[in-house]
Amino acid sequence: MGNPHYHYSARNMLGVAKGIEQALSHADPGNASYYAANLAAVQEKVRKKQSQWAAIPLKVKRFFAYHKIFEYLAAEYGFQIIGYVEPKPGIPPSAGYLENLIESIKRTKPDGILTTPNYGRKEIALLSGKTGVKAIVVPSDVGAGAGTGDWFSFMDTVLSSLK
Repeated sequence: MGNPHYHYSARNMLGVAKGIEQALSHADPGNASYYAANLAAVQEKVRKKQSQWAAIPLKVKRFFAYHKIFEYLAAEYGFQIIGYVEPKPGIPPSAGYLENLIESIKRTKPDGILTTPNYGRKEIALLSGKTGVKAIVVPSDVGAGAGTGDWFSFMDTVLSSLK
């Protein structure tokens, strides 16, 4: 019953990489040093990218989000999700709920309204149009958009879109 959007977190992906290395080393012990070396290279690249990503000024940002997809990202990079367009995950907003959101968004003045191509683009466009708050559509996964061919470029794209 947890949040399946773990891939928006460098910390989580380091855990995934370690798990893959352990599983491969267990299944193929003759090549364990190869898998360990690959893990070390990935860990080093993640550390370097984390330094770059940490320099993006997100800690003061506040966003509305369509779906509960950005919690790991917000926790790791220090921005706030101050509200959701979906009343509950997987439940589309009603017209009345959207009207209340318009007032809430006007009152709280978030830095943007976040979504992915998979969730509520029509509703986000409506809210953006009615409030003047920027709609931000970020890729949902590796390979889900131009320039997201690997996890590092995916994260580069996601984080740079939040500036």
